[in-house]
Amino acid sequence: MALRPYLGYAFLLALVLWKIKLTKKRIFLFAILYFFALFIANYMGILERLTEYRSGFEEIKGGSTLGLDFSNPVMFIPNFILSTLGQLFGLYITNPLAIILLLIETFPFFMMLKYVIKNIKMADSFIRFLLIFFVIYGSVWLIGNDNLGTAVRLRMYNYFAIYISFFYILNLKKQQGIK
Repeated sequence: MALRPYLGYAFLLALVLWKIKLTKKRIFLFAILYFFALFIANYMGILERLTEYRSGFEEIKGGSTLGLDFSNPVMFIPNFILSTLGQLFGLYITNPLAIILLLIETFPFFMMLKYVIKNIKMADSFIRFLLIFFVIYGSVWLIGNDNLGTAVRLRMYNYFAIYISFFYILNLKKQQGIK
């Protein structure tokens, strides 16, 4: 936690919340509640350190930023969604390398994420921990980061959580003889 506190806090918070049972309906409900909680937290200024840090990327004019303004509370959720699409899913194409990353990174990640959600009934405590970590950790860096190059490095922990969940569920299904 001393090196990357956001990673450590996401891990600890996931350890606290891993008992939450997940179903497709609950995931949808939790997503709505989570967006509402993020909106309220931003409106109350709880996320101010993250949004100020994010604005620093614009000031250094690195050229590889999304340029989203998180200071407007009304636009917080739309900007968060755009940040997720651009940084986590890599849907902000700036050069040919971004297209390659989209094909070799994002496409497999998206297919695995879809599979995990489709098979959420197989989620045990380990999978629930990984998915909760995925959401918490992703939220922190998606709000606090605005550099597309850094996003490639930061999203790896999110990708690993889904990769592990995917292969874990595949293995569980194989052991149980389920296709």
